[in-house]
Amino acid sequence: MEISLYGSKSLYLKGKSVGIWIDPKKENLELEGKIIFFDKAEDNFLGLETGDRVVIWGPGEYEVSGVEIYGTKVGNGLMTILQFEEIKLGWISTDNIDLNDKKKERLAECDVLMIKSVGEIKNIWELVKGMGINYLIVTNLSDEDKKKLLDMADMEETAVKETLKLEKSSLPEVMEVVILQPK
Repeated sequence: MEISLYGSKSLYLKGKSVGIWIDPKKENLELEGKIIFFDKAEDNFLGLETGDRVVIWGPGEYEVSGVEIYGTKVGNGLMTILQFEEIKLGWISTDNIDLNDKKKERLAECDVLMIKSVGEIKNIWELVKGMGINYLIVTNLSDEDKKKLLDMADMEETAVKETLKLEKSSLPEVMEVVILQPK
């Protein structure tokens, strides 16, 4: 599986058999994506013209093309957990990341946590440190917040990656912060 960033916040997860978009823009959808997540219903620019794509913008439990999906409301956004090709991924899109213990436990089971930054970077770091995830990807960051996040994670020398390639057998033991180069 590969994770790439398009623009400042659109993520594309490319698996062996299915592609998933998180917060895409219209121009992003030229790449294949069977499953498309929007933060809110009003962000869904596709409307009813989805073709063979499945569009999700709210809480619920789904299974699409072998991907297990669990979504729940968090503040004014969503927390979504995806079980996808042996990798468990979490996505949070909210400026309120004050999560209850049950939601924190669900996120702690994730191998990769992706957060759309809309608040203070120190609050995001406080949420994830010690959680046990393998990779942290934060989108929609200013250059200053990227530096702050890497400093808090004590990973100042982290290189920017064009794509994060994931295999269950090669996940790091200690959490790594990944800064993706937008395509």
